[in-house]
Amino acid sequence: MIKKYILTIVLLVCILGCAKKTAAINSDFFLQQQESFSIYDGNTVEKLPVALSKIKQVLGNIEPVTFRQMNINSDISLELLFFYKTAENPDIQFVIFDILPNDTLKKIYELQTNIRKQEELSIQYSSLLFEDDNCITIEGIGEADKHLLYIIKNVDNGTTFKVIGSFSASYSVFFDMEEKEENDGSDNGSKYYILKEIVLIDSALSLTSTNIQRKDVYIWDYDKERFVLAESSRIVSEENADIPISVLYSAENYYNYLKGFWYLKRYAQELSKNELDIAKLEQEGLQYVNFREDNGSKVIDVSYGSYSDNFKIDKLIKLGGQKPGLRLSLKKENVSDMYYYRYIDIYLLGAKELQMKTPEVFGVVNYIQLDQPLFEYIAEAKEEKKNTHFNNIEKQLTGIFTCENFSVRIEENRRFIISTSNKEETGYYQLEERNGDCIISLFFDASNSIINEKYFLFDGSNNDRLVFLPIQLNFDSTIVKNIKPMIFNREEI
Repeated sequence: MIKKYILTIVLLVCILGCAKKTAAINSDFFLQQQESFSIYDGNTVEKLPVALSKIKQVLGNIEPVTFRQMNINSDISLELLFFYKTAENPDIQFVIFDILPNDTLKKIYELQTNIRKQEELSIQYSSLLFEDDNCITIEGIGEADKHLLYIIKNVDNGTTFKVIGSFSASYSVFFDMEEKEENDGSDNGSKYYILKEIVLIDSALSLTSTNIQRKDVYIWDYDKERFVLAESSRIVSEENADIPISVLYSAENYYNYLKGFWYLKRYAQELSKNELDIAKLEQEGLQYVNFREDNGSKVIDVSYGSYSDNFKIDKLIKLGGQKPGLRLSLKKENVSDMYYYRYIDIYLLGAKELQMKTPEVFGVVNYIQLDQPLFEYIAEAKEEKKNTHFNNIEKQLTGIFTCENFSVRIEENRRFIISTSNKEETGYYQLEERNGDCIISLFFDASNSIINEKYFLFDGSNNDRLVFLPIQLNFDSTIVKNIKPMIFNREEI
């Protein structure tokens, strides 16, 4: 009986074992358990290179925020730049892991930041102070909406890191880059960018005005190897009563306000004086900027007239100062692990006017938002010009004319009477413009046996001697017929 019972258990184990194979417990297993999360820009979802459970073995019970994989030293493998929070601390912490064989993690650097807002977090890795150095820059928003910037220098080829700059301000912290050209002795030296300055716009204590702000400018002292204060000044924030106050609350609100087409300011000035040169516009091309979203990505189209650019936006940075500003950090499309600094700076000068500086060397350009798209103004101007032109032609055509063996009376209502000594034919005409030419179409009430033609190119350069050139009118073309033109001579009344 005991042997039979044991045999039954063995058979059950075998059956169950054959019915379902045990899943392998490895990093892929954990990644399949919903352990991936959105990368910082929110547009793509990437899987962690190792199981989250392994990271938790090193860091404890943490909440992941975002991560990047970059090659920050000379070895082949990528390092993991990881951001997280803990239940005890609402601020985001940063750690760099070296991923060793068998998914073993080696922590090589960590930093406790004061950044709290996950959606405002941004990280870049790029040359900053020299052509070939590498620095990590981390930006974000902390408690009380403080703007924060950390600059971490890569020392000893990725084996050591240290914070060389830590900045905070109430309104904005941003850095300007300047272009340098590699001096290799040739005329085609490559260009690169290094830090020019870091600008902080902060609140300033004032008993007389709440609009006073402080602007501090920091530069890198290459001799002392640290950031030093190069300029400190007070600025007065101007009132912008015509700009909705909600625009100033966040960078996202600011961008949403900008959405749509903004045109070169000169166009608005010419429109107000009725001096918009349509022919010149068509020859040179329109100059405008269009702010839009494409599948969740913020995109800016800039037309310089002769050519255009298309920029994808990586991050929005709110700028303080005398005018409410917005800096747009641009995405660089390449396969490198390096990230390059390219910006578009925008300042609203009023509810419908902005000032913008693009990465290319075109200087600062002012744009205006019109009440309707410019092409509608152009269409209206063309229609008005055409109507004026047609009215002048109607005046030319009105009267009594002779042509060979028949006469023509054309009335102001576009009616006409063509007559010979023994018959008369009536109808009306229409005007059309194609490729700058005026086309006259005759529509007869009954027969058309005197002229025997219906479509003409019109030459009204001589008011007393009108030329009608018979044509074949097709859908998209006109063909001049191989017959002599009709000359209408005006009769004296």
